[in-house]
Amino acid sequence: MVMKSAVLLLLASSVAAQVVFAPQLIYRTEPEYTAEARQKGVEGVVKLYAEIAPDGRAHRIRVLHSLGSGLDEKAIEAVRQWRFRPGTKDGHAVTSTSSIEVRFRLSNSAPAKKGVRV
Repeated sequence: MVMKSAVLLLLASSVAAQVVFAPQLIYRTEPEYTAEARQKGVEGVVKLYAEIAPDGRAHRIRVLHSLGSGLDEKAIEAVRQWRFRPGTKDGHAVTSTSSIEVRFRLSNSAPAKKGVRV
């Protein structure tokens, strides 16, 4: 019976020692506005759920908070181009989930750059 207790304690301590890091955004492109959204003056945030794979790409993207006027689709298109440093567990890249906010803001300033290292 003493042996079983020792094994259980060993398993519990090895689980507690795991080191986990969340994914980090390293490259992003700005989303495009649709003509409809621009015409209506729509601004705000599309909130997305995504799984960030070990390859640093977003997969299984779905909308959690919608803006409509085609902006949800534009947000998904942009996030598909983004790159992440994947989440890690004990030093190994793993698939992890993320909540991503894509902001849409009308501006009279110069057009956004195509891609930006973060």
